[in-house]
Amino acid sequence: MIPIKYSQNFISDNSLSLQIVDLTDINPDDLVIEIGSGAGALTKYLIQKTKRLITIEKDPQFTSNPIDFMEYELPQESFKIVGNIPFALTADIVRKLLSSSYLESAYLIMQKETGDKFVSGTLQSILYQIDFEIKNLLFIERRHFRPQPKVDACLISFTRKPIPEITNSKFKDFVTYKYVHSDWKNKVTQLNIQQWIELFNKEYDSKFNGAYQKLLDQQKKLQKRHRTDI
Repeated sequence: MIPIKYSQNFISDNSLSLQIVDLTDINPDDLVIEIGSGAGALTKYLIQKTKRLITIEKDPQFTSNPIDFMEYELPQESFKIVGNIPFALTADIVRKLLSSSYLESAYLIMQKETGDKFVSGTLQSILYQIDFEIKNLLFIERRHFRPQPKVDACLISFTRKPIPEITNSKFKDFVTYKYVHSDWKNKVTQLNIQQWIELFNKEYDSKFNGAYQKLLDQQKKLQKRHRTDI
């Protein structure tokens, strides 16, 4: 039985593991980090794709060197990620990965509902799409995991674009303000990144300045409050 504190669901289907690894863009010389290697369901196929694999696993029943990925220092060179991650940590893991300028691509197994949000027009999705192409590569039924979760999963890829869609830092303020204050929120969630840029070029005004940082500050306060709640 997997300890609840590690909250991870492990792949129990070898054919699925192989399919997932085959969907990646990993080459023999790539530096690849596997998050949540567990008993090696993906590892045994990853080592056939690259000579440079680092496995990260927190559960001491699977490794003699347990590592918490959230405390792991990411490489200062180009790297790729493959991970069957704890669903509860998806947002934190994605935020950490995509903040690294050295990340080339990431392939993450996550809850289907969460994956759907990453490929849709949510605020965070649009902001990530400035630098990354985000795709839902594979639907994964819950029956392929042990212990079996209550939800289905999917494989989401984040691939860095050759050049960012836009380099104007005020774009994040604009998008954030529109999401937070707009009366037409249902409409903005239907816009793609190119439509957002067109809207930004037409409508940007100084009243949008600082909206993104204000949202980050509010989120930090909420996180701090939750950490101190008993």
